[in-house]
Amino acid sequence: MCLGLNRGYHYMKNILFCLLLIFAVREASLAQTEKGTQYLGIGLSAGISTDRSTGFDDQTIRDLGFSISPAYSYFIADGWELRGGFGVGISNRRSESNDDVRKSKSHSLVPQIGLRRHLMVSDKLGFATGPYVFYAFGKSKHPDYDDSTTEQFDTGIDLQIEYFPTRNIGVSAGLFAVGYSKMTYKEADRESFKASKFSAGLTNQLNLRVFYVFGKGSKAD
Repeated sequence: MCLGLNRGYHYMKNILFCLLLIFAVREASLAQTEKGTQYLGIGLSAGISTDRSTGFDDQTIRDLGFSISPAYSYFIADGWELRGGFGVGISNRRSESNDDVRKSKSHSLVPQIGLRRHLMVSDKLGFATGPYVFYAFGKSKHPDYDDSTTEQFDTGIDLQIEYFPTRNIGVSAGLFAVGYSKMTYKEADRESFKASKFSAGLTNQLNLRVFYVFGKGSKAD
């Protein structure tokens, strides 16, 4: 218990540090991050995750997942982006419980929302950081067993690098994240799988976004 509290305290310090960074750093002026600017983009995410639950029915869940998420953003102030999106995810899942191994394919719906603080270092290169909330609900089908369901909730603060090759086009990639994740996995003939964890470090999955800039920031001077 003490170890868990210490880890939670450590991650909370990282989160507070990131929040201070968001509010303290002054960014270079860039038209694409001015108030009134809008982004319309698409995000691509791929990665491998492993979750374990220790209890009456020990289970391990391994996912190889991919998601695509269209998103819209509006700059509510200079350097401040409010973003919302709704995506679709597909994952190949391996569920292990004692000597019972099951493989299935899961499809999920992924609504998400986030606030971004843009910190530009030049007219083309910068960083975006801020809090995010992510929720996913999915179903898995298996020919020999009952269908299963998965719910996942993630929240935290992440850091992305972004590049604007032109005034109207931007590209970003995930670098670092501090967050909390909780997952519930249910199968009819097994004990429900529940797992939660804190994490902090370099992003462990591919997370890319390409977006079109329009509105105020897309206009030539």
